[in-house]
Amino acid sequence: FAFWEPGHYVYSLPLWKEALKDFDYFLVKSGTCIAAYPLAKLDKKFAMWVGTAYQDDRLQRSEKLSLPRKIVDYFAQFKMKKIEKEILSKADYVFSISKNTKKRVDEILSYKRENVAICGFPITNKVKTKKLSKNKSIIAVGRFSDPRKNFDMLMRAFSNIYQQSPGSKL
Repeated sequence: FAFWEPGHYVYSLPLWKEALKDFDYFLVKSGTCIAAYPLAKLDKKFAMWVGTAYQDDRLQRSEKLSLPRKIVDYFAQFKMKKIEKEILSKADYVFSISKNTKKRVDEILSYKRENVAICGFPITNKVKTKKLSKNKSIIAVGRFSDPRKNFDMLMRAFSNIYQQSPGSKL
């Protein structure tokens, strides 16, 4: 059932329980909060950094789905809204990247939580080349077609890194 979004984590919950048993607290960093679903289901303590609401993320990606996948996605939305609300309500802290994301979190929860804060992007403008790996490679993973992944910013940042260290690779 992995193609069905609610099935990504729930069907593997026993494996998550075993993998996470020796840890007390978690920090989840993801575009949406869905990656924290195993933690919420297992009543683990966690904080999370969130970039966007699940429905906002799906809206753009679902345009490119085949008709059968669109149908599955449509029916999964109802369950995913409940899952997203459960995760956000169980998080100890939610750090959002923007005022808009914080507003969406408040809307999803139907109330404002005191433990939701705007954190912005967890990066700095200057990257010190001594922090790079020995082969000076940077790997970026994300969809080029999604403007929220901000590959333009990555290219500008890498340009600065490359000027400092011409042997760097992206």
